[in-house]
Amino acid sequence: MSILRRLRHFIVVPLIAAMTFLSMPLGVAQAGLIGSEAIVAAETNAANRQAVDAFLQRQDVRDQLQTLGVSPSEADSRVAALSDAEIAKIAGSLPTDPAGEGALGVIVGAVIIIAIVLLITDIVGLTSVYPFTRPIR
Repeated sequence: MSILRRLRHFIVVPLIAAMTFLSMPLGVAQAGLIGSEAIVAAETNAANRQAVDAFLQRQDVRDQLQTLGVSPSEADSRVAALSDAEIAKIAGSLPTDPAGEGALGVIVGAVIIIAIVLLITDIVGLTSVYPFTRPIR
């Protein structure tokens, strides 16, 4: 029993210090609403940065940069330093469909979609455009 009384000092003092420390107020948490605009803007900025980075990773762009005397690593660092508004301006001017490169792809796509819609409406019996279809009705 005398051993416990001697050890009591070594157990009680750290225990009191720990309890005192844990009972102190830490900090006040601040909670607020985040608007939808802020979330959409953040996602748009991230998408714009990815689009510009993907454009700079293309081999033909890297070759052209080297032809103009700009190293690809320097171009990457300069793009990383751009503001969100500048990135949005650059991303807006990038070609969105490099394979199409013109209005011909859009026109062909629109004609195909219109033909499919007319075919479906012929089959349903709403129109009579194609002579080879028979309406369901």
